[in-house]
Amino acid sequence: MPPGFLPTKKGLLSFLENITLLSVGALFFAFGAECMAARGGFLVGDIYGLGILVWSTSGIFTPAIWFLLFNIPLFILAWVHVGRVFFFYSLYGMLITTLFSSLLNFEVEINNQFYAAVGSGLICGAGIGIMLRSLGSGSGLDVVGMILNRRWGVGLGQTHLYFNSILFLGCLVFINVDTVIVSIIQVYLCSFAMEKVMSMFSQRKLVFIMSDHNDEIAKRITRRLGIGATFLDGRGAYSGDDRDVIMTVANNLQLKRLEQTVFATDKNALFIVENSFAVRGHRDFVVNRSALVPDFLKAENDEDPKKLDAEEAEARNAARYDAERKIDMEKLVEGAASDEADETSCNREDVPVNGEAYPEDRMYRDHK
Repeated sequence: MPPGFLPTKKGLLSFLENITLLSVGALFFAFGAECMAARGGFLVGDIYGLGILVWSTSGIFTPAIWFLLFNIPLFILAWVHVGRVFFFYSLYGMLITTLFSSLLNFEVEINNQFYAAVGSGLICGAGIGIMLRSLGSGSGLDVVGMILNRRWGVGLGQTHLYFNSILFLGCLVFINVDTVIVSIIQVYLCSFAMEKVMSMFSQRKLVFIMSDHNDEIAKRITRRLGIGATFLDGRGAYSGDDRDVIMTVANNLQLKRLEQTVFATDKNALFIVENSFAVRGHRDFVVNRSALVPDFLKAENDEDPKKLDAEEAEARNAARYDAERKIDMEKLVEGAASDEADETSCNREDVPVNGEAYPEDRMYRDHK
């Protein structure tokens, strides 16, 4: 066989993960849409909702068959405009949704239509969210939304909103207003559940910290709490002073400890918390840069970089950055051997004044 013909282990695991997500999500969606919505006499959104509408008014075929028929021209259009990976995963998602919807031909007996809409919306939304955590989707409308976004900048959410608005306005001709209202409730809860599932296990709190003791705060949260952090360059709008801003990410359990650590170090610090939709990837380790950067890289006599020649300032900044990254890596390697010393340093209640380093930090700097 030619080289690269067989898939790698990583590629095979990724394929199985995506197929599993699409299959499980399709099963959830088919159960909520077919067994609860269609059999309960109200609609869901998007292409499947159109299929339910045509089936309920004409009595021909089933919602699953209409869902398949409406998706065929959309996927033919998508073949030219979207990537092959997304296309084939979405095609599988659409086909497996059709299959599950055809097999699940029973009705869940819920006497109250409102309760049925709530249950259907939550289950369908969970299914769609699971599918969208893969590299594909389960509907041709998502594919069309990708095309519109690339061509004219129309958001995917806008595409679904416009389509569902036209769908429910058209429903007023065929079904009563009460059913339309219940269908809108179902779609709203579906969107809510979908967003929650998509962000599940990835939501974090984005925290910005501004203080006169940023280096000490960064040292404490990275070593004591085990949370990564990054220094951002900031500048006061009123004072014009340059100042580092600490950016870090924490979950809800870590947030209170992070707040206590910050204000135990500097009671005048500014602590800003924002919600983030999803956070993935590896953390960035930060150490006390002012204490560890060698003296020969520091500006002589605290010279203002703005007064330097532009090329000289750029070269100095590049050298400073390279040195800091090198020192960061060295500290990570030496971390295992210096855990006890670090813990002793972090447990001290005294705070450095005016950015001065602890004695052991000065010894390390002088040694370097």
